[in-house]
Amino acid sequence: MSKFDIKNYVNPHITTLEDFNSQYKESIQNPSSFFLKKAISYLSWFQEPTIGHNGSFEEAKWFEDGILNISYNCIDRHAKKNPEKIAIIWQGDQESNSKEISYQELLEEVSKLANDMGLLRIAYELYFSSVAKRAESGSIEKFAARMFQPQDIPTGYLDYVGSDLSRRRSTIKANKGDVLVASQALKQNFATYGLIEMPVEIIHGKEDFLLPFKSQAVAFNEVIQNSRLHILPNLGHMAHHFAFRELSNSIRYIRNFS
Repeated sequence: MSKFDIKNYVNPHITTLEDFNSQYKESIQNPSSFFLKKAISYLSWFQEPTIGHNGSFEEAKWFEDGILNISYNCIDRHAKKNPEKIAIIWQGDQESNSKEISYQELLEEVSKLANDMGLLRIAYELYFSSVAKRAESGSIEKFAARMFQPQDIPTGYLDYVGSDLSRRRSTIKANKGDVLVASQALKQNFATYGLIEMPVEIIHGKEDFLLPFKSQAVAFNEVIQNSRLHILPNLGHMAHHFAFRELSNSIRYIRNFS
């Protein structure tokens, strides 16, 4: 076996023995907070967890208030960042019978399979069943608080959206259908955004965990040729509830073209 040399590795997670010992010590002394930070850092979440371990040995749970999708973490996020990177190297019985599959190709094939077999609809059924359970346990208020961080929930917001109405199974089922249609429509419409010629103002909170600014606002700004991007620090989701000055400035800017 050749001698280990850290220089032979590209972008290693741990570069020194001191770093290893420090992380190992923290993982033993504070495992809940340690692995919570790791999970948030290395995984993509639809809703980031705020709880590491629940503290129970008999009914142990990790990251129980977080929401993620394993397929998205294994395929989608890599296809967005490095679409041409090889995801799978398939080797048949014969040496000449091999195939390299990129993340983009893998995503397309998995999407086809999911649509053909109805797996996408089943996945949404399971997801929204989980949402329904969370709603019945009062998690809508908790989710709204997380959504607007670092700001507080706007006064009257929960009364306006009707948290009791949101808990109804029929509402959750309707939302499921909207998400299915919207996700497909957004993917189709994105290809036409480059044709937009009118001025566009894009305002996005930098701390928005629900719709990350890099995958949303920045992506739109890159394809819409006549757009201006405003990433607002220390603001979360629905920045227009708080960024009155920036919103007014954008409206005045757009009115100059009318």
